[in-house]
Amino acid sequence: MPESIDRFFDRLPSLAPRILRGPTHGLMRIDLDVGHRTEHWLVAMGPGTAVVSRGNAEADAVWQSDMDLFADLVAGRSQGIAAVLRNDATISGELSLFLAFRRFFPEPAGAQDPRGVGRQSVHTGGGRR
Repeated sequence: MPESIDRFFDRLPSLAPRILRGPTHGLMRIDLDVGHRTEHWLVAMGPGTAVVSRGNAEADAVWQSDMDLFADLVAGRSQGIAAVLRNDATISGELSLFLAFRRFFPEPAGAQDPRGVGRQSVHTGGGRR
């Protein structure tokens, strides 16, 4: 297992108060395929909390991909929804849990909030004319 994935899951509880501010509640299982075996992570999410454990329990939502793709997600080199659309990963169950969970992933390098880009364009005269 890449160390980056272990670090990612270790950090979730401390990040949860800032990231999980809405009414999110449920158990998400992350299934990561490595060769002929699957590693399972469980993340119990609630408003402001995330409890991480290992196991193959029933969950409200399940993410499945290979471990290399997940390593790219935790490094900000890929995006979860794009991976699903490419059929490189699957999500089953409550999509809202994954939409909350994906906020733990870092932004891709060079990504900017479009609102900030729009404001900058207006202030520098780069807006529409």
